[in-house]
Amino acid sequence: MPETTGKAVFLSYASQDAAAVRRICEALRASGVEVWFDQSELVGGDQWDAKIRGQIGSCTLFLPVISAATQARGEGYFRLEWKLAVDRSHLMAHDQLFLLPIVIDGTSDASARVPPEFRAVQWTRLPDGETPGAFCDLVRRLLEGGTGARSAAPAPRLEADGLSPLPSKTRRLPAWLTVGTAALLLGTAAYFGFRSTPKPPVADASPASPRSAAPASAKSIAVLPFVNIGADKNDDYLSDGMTGELISVLARVPGLRVPGRMSSFAFKGRTDEDIIRKVGAQLNVATVLEGSVHKAGEKLRVTAELVNVTDGYQLWSEAYDGDLKDILAFQRDVAQRVLQALQVKLGVEDTRALAKRATDNPEAYRLYLMGRRRWSENTLAGYTDSERYFRQALDVDPNYALAYCGIADSYGMVGITMPGREAWAKSKEMAQKALALDRNLAEAHFSLGLALASAFDWKGGETEHRSALQLNPNLALAHDQLWWILCNLGRFDEGFPHSQRALELEPLSSYLTASQGLGLYLVRRYDESLVLTKRAIDLQPADPFAHWFRGFAMIGKGRLVDAIAEFKRARDLEDLSWFYGGIGLAMGLSGDRAGAEQMLRDIEALAKKRFVPAGVRMNVYLGLGEKEKALDWLEKAFEEQDSVCWYLKVDPIYDPLRGEPRFQALLKKVGFVP
Repeated sequence: MPETTGKAVFLSYASQDAAAVRRICEALRASGVEVWFDQSELVGGDQWDAKIRGQIGSCTLFLPVISAATQARGEGYFRLEWKLAVDRSHLMAHDQLFLLPIVIDGTSDASARVPPEFRAVQWTRLPDGETPGAFCDLVRRLLEGGTGARSAAPAPRLEADGLSPLPSKTRRLPAWLTVGTAALLLGTAAYFGFRSTPKPPVADASPASPRSAAPASAKSIAVLPFVNIGADKNDDYLSDGMTGELISVLARVPGLRVPGRMSSFAFKGRTDEDIIRKVGAQLNVATVLEGSVHKAGEKLRVTAELVNVTDGYQLWSEAYDGDLKDILAFQRDVAQRVLQALQVKLGVEDTRALAKRATDNPEAYRLYLMGRRRWSENTLAGYTDSERYFRQALDVDPNYALAYCGIADSYGMVGITMPGREAWAKSKEMAQKALALDRNLAEAHFSLGLALASAFDWKGGETEHRSALQLNPNLALAHDQLWWILCNLGRFDEGFPHSQRALELEPLSSYLTASQGLGLYLVRRYDESLVLTKRAIDLQPADPFAHWFRGFAMIGKGRLVDAIAEFKRARDLEDLSWFYGGIGLAMGLSGDRAGAEQMLRDIEALAKKRFVPAGVRMNVYLGLGEKEKALDWLEKAFEEQDSVCWYLKVDPIYDPLRGEPRFQALLKKVGFVP
């Protein structure tokens, strides 16, 4: 046998394909390639699982075997292996070849149930596992140091050697299928009581999907940001509102898959010639709805068109002309026409729900949209202004439940500017008023659930989020917040599927990707947390909380210098007192006592200018190893209902305090111990 290269390939396959994969393995080994494939080891268990993860984390090439068997199985250990390999590939240089997919039967590349990253590299067909020498030689050359861009085919041409690489089938769509500019991200409540200011996403960022996506259902649609083509750019709130309302309405339709706001708005400003195809691929939808809004005085013109992703053909289009007061009717008609074009049939109750309006007053609606626009800017001044707009909307229409939700969400965002106890109480009051007006409003249950859980009412928060999901299963943030509650309670396995579901609904959300990364940190899966938070940063480099969460994963790995850098980057992006506490924590843990003590002085100076939560100082004293002072501030944090108390049961940074009686008492007060 030739001398081995000292580097290994990992063969990943469905168990039904073992015989064919064994032939590939034997051919590679005969040519001197080290192959990690041993069917006798497929026995399961933690030790075996750890070994597989380690091999995927250190192999040189990953060879996923694609077949009718992988097509038929929506779940399987091989899909976890694929995910781990894809996650690792995101950490590599752009020209580092790592994924080398193999097809062993007639499975079509167009319909293969594989991660999007597999489609970005060349595939090779080895029918029934028969492996010619040319393929073995290619693998050996790659192991010996050959590189190739991960988004392109490997350099060697295989056709002459009798192999059959899969051709690219990317279609060029008509040039007129483009998306215009001008949209602001409309969200709901925030993680940690604050959300980063939206910035343009990285072009063509890979979706943060936790699992391989099945082929897009015909009953799936992405709503791209409608474009304001009027002369006054201050009218963007109308185009944003049209987009947000259509997403909200269509998402409630049973059987229709609709990606959420965060993913749809990730394409704002994109004018790529093949944008429709990219939207279809990244959001896994079969159709795309796009349009424009033109306001001139009180006159309004709205255009909309529904496009098939596969061939770029227009399925339906319409232009609406009227007055500003007609925009609510326009929205309802567009939604109904889209459902007709997609042949989605509604029952009586669903038809009534679709026809229902949050308000019949155009002025109240305008004020609500202005409030959401200011709220979405994610600044403290924006939250203050948004509350004013929402209250003005209520002055016009006192029965406008969504306006109460807006006020609740505004208070939910300012837990850093006032004691959390005060903010959560006001948020709860407003959410309850919304529910008094409409018990079937999913957003109101969500707002109440967030307020209750923020105030340590974990059972109440869980109940409300589950109610929200019963009313709207596509509410991604409700899935995320339910995951957050269950994770804090230590029910990680129960909560993780909700985090997965949130990412399926919002595959391009840096926030939800980073949120899952935080959860993985809390259960001490630091390497996976680093992968997810890095992916979040790739999606949104200016998201301070992605850097913030990543900093804690760095602490878990003992990379304290890197943690300090991530926390400082977060502070540079958004000057929040939380980030000062993180810097001081990491400095103290690294042995830089002088730096941590200086951070305490900086925090005291900051506290003279604005409210600083008690948990900020607690973090620094925890880093310095001063347990009694850390506990003093942690007890003050409990009185304030500070966010640092949310993670007492699971956060690794509290390990030095877990044996302290005062800490155990706090666990009971916060509701983590009976």
